[in-house]
Amino acid sequence: MDTFLRWAAELGVSDSIDSSRSHDSCLDHSLSIADFPLAGGRGSGAVRELRKGELVLKVPRNALMTTESVVAKDEKLRNGVNENEMDSGRKLI
Repeated sequence: MDTFLRWAAELGVSDSIDSSRSHDSCLDHSLSIADFPLAGGRGSGAVRELRKGELVLKVPRNALMTTESVVAKDEKLRNGVNENEMDSGRKLI
């Protein structure tokens, strides 16, 4: 989990508006990873009282894993999607 949180921090994912924070983790100002056995497993939980309208988690666009970003980075997947679009006459989303 530490490796994942470091990677996310390097991409700019953060639960703080303070951009000078350490790149060791993107959490622990507002959120932390927690186990919720009655709700099905792991998730994020608040580490303090959160105020209405307060930033909870900042995820820059370049950190999002979207269809477009994955297809742009993977040539085989891009080719497969392009072939599927041509064969089916509709867009794959």
